Amino acid sequence: MKLAVNRKRSLRGRLKKIKAVLCLIDGVMTDGNFYIIPGFEHDFARTVLKHDSFGVVLAKKAGIEVALIANHDSQMMSHKVEDLGISTVITGSQDHVSQANRYREKLGIEWDEMLFIGDDLMEYELMQKVGVSACPSSATRMILEAADIITSARGGKGCFREVVDTLLEVKEIDAVALC
Repeated sequence: MKLAVNRKRSLRGRLKKIKAVLCLIDGVMTDGNFYIIPGFEHDFARTVLKHDSFGVVLAKKAGIEVALIANHDSQMMSHKVEDLGISTVITGSQDHVSQANRYREKLGIEWDEMLFIGDDLMEYELMQKVGVSACPSSATRMILEAADIITSARGGKGCFREVVDTLLEVKEIDAVALC
């Protein structure tokens, strides 16, 4: 993973403060592709890599809150996040900063205690607000330039897990002991 330090404060120090990870579903947890399936209950499907799913489990076991942002409601995705133990899925609005602020207030944490993973221009403002921003290597150019962390993995191909592994390492939490 390439650690791109675009802000003056120490990235390692900022990572140690992280208490919550907020992550976009499409383009980060998934590869951003929609598979159209005529006759399927939801008309399309998306895939989540098992390593990313297990990254959610590891984060939760380490005491790191995880929430997902979906740009639209999906009953199919709701079932998957319930399986992962994620209680917060933010849907239905493009105003990611306001949504993240409500989530942050609910947790009682500061902006610098939140890490956000996004991949496109809609997330730019939120990436500037949080303590640490990350993106997959498949993100748009402006997001790649803005991110503190650029994973070697593309969206939907281990990006989330790579960020969680980095968080655990910096916080000196043994991932194996969490299993």
